[in-house]
Amino acid sequence: MDGARRALETFFSNHRKSLVWKLYKLVACPETAEELAHEAYIRVAAVLERQKIDHLSTFFYQTAHNLALDHLRRRRTRDRYVDRNGGDEALLRVASAEASPETG
Repeated sequence: MDGARRALETFFSNHRKSLVWKLYKLVACPETAEELAHEAYIRVAAVLERQKIDHLSTFFYQTAHNLALDHLRRRRTRDRYVDRNGGDEALLRVASAEASPETG
């Protein structure tokens, strides 16, 4: 294992709780915060395979923050769509028992 990967593992093990707490304050779900922290780890590790990261802590926290914002955007979009269309019940009514023009 090279030094950069070892530094990443050390950083993550030392800062995971703090990182998850910051993410939790954004997404308000402990499981999602944990998932986002691990996704950030995977993304940062992938970048480290291609290039050197000068400020690992800053890069890691920013990556995690961006993932949280992306998650919130997707959730807001999904919630807006489901609310506008009457929730899950509306999705169940999409299929109709009536014959379609193609079959009749």
